[in-house]
Amino acid sequence: MFDEPSKAPAPSTGVDIVLLQQLHDTVQAVFVECKQTPPPRAVTAEAGELYNQLLGMVADIRDKAVVTALIPVLRERFKERVANAKPGSGKREAS
Repeated sequence: MFDEPSKAPAPSTGVDIVLLQQLHDTVQAVFVECKQTPPPRAVTAEAGELYNQLLGMVADIRDKAVVTALIPVLRERFKERVANAKPGSGKREAS
């Protein structure tokens, strides 16, 4: 049944932990540059969001050259978003 190479299931790959840590460090650095102190979970969530954005931008997340080239682009976009966010805009207003 799977004797033909084209019919074999694609190998699954897990999350690139080193890349995720790099994105976490990037997010943390942007918050520091913008003089903001986010909750730790926010940094993790934003790193995951950057990872998901990368997945949508590259054909192969294991292509280190392409991923490395895109990280500064994602960083700059994230920095603009953080810098332009109004203080308290992430919280619900009291009714």
